[in-house]
Amino acid sequence: MCSSDLKLISPAQEQDDPDQEVEGLGLFAAMDVVLVLDVSGSMADQNPQTGKTLLSYAQDASISFARTLFALSPESRVGIVAYETIAWPVAGLTDRQGRQSLFSLIRGISWGGMTNTGDGFLKADDMLTSQAEAGRAQLVLMLTDGIANEGGSDPKQYAIDRGTDLAAHSLVYTVGMLGNYSAENLSYVRETLHAGYETRYFEITFSDMEE
Repeated sequence: MCSSDLKLISPAQEQDDPDQEVEGLGLFAAMDVVLVLDVSGSMADQNPQTGKTLLSYAQDASISFARTLFALSPESRVGIVAYETIAWPVAGLTDRQGRQSLFSLIRGISWGGMTNTGDGFLKADDMLTSQAEAGRAQLVLMLTDGIANEGGSDPKQYAIDRGTDLAAHSLVYTVGMLGNYSAENLSYVRETLHAGYETRYFEITFSDMEE
């Protein structure tokens, strides 16, 4: 599945019509997907134009992704991991019938704490190892502002190592939700989220998020 294949159902559509679907039902084979959300204190940073937080954008994107996946691949399942100082499962792998409960759990996540990116990868790995169905594609999508500052003696290396472990059996996509970062911080984010293991890394700015 690539971005050009997906017409994301927006949060506005979700609110107007909770059962809104897109064309192409059953287009993709079933897969197990874990969405990993950074909910650390820095995810409370706001878009200076709208006042909307990074976490709110991440929640919107997660719901839009899951809703679209369920429409295009009704047998797929989606789980949620959140992380700050530690990571934890918000929802195990959930099928389409449980999507409204899943979306409510995503909306209920709040921010706080440090940024243990490595533990986010680890808990996603644990969920897939214990819950994924044999023969299904496994995918992890992480949404984060990318500044790992917790985990092991070297938080960046800890994140890289756990990402490498995860990528051994799953497709890993990371999205850096970046504001006005310095060159040094940008370098840190890129090294953490796209460090040579098989990760598909994307960067988006506040203007991208509004779109």
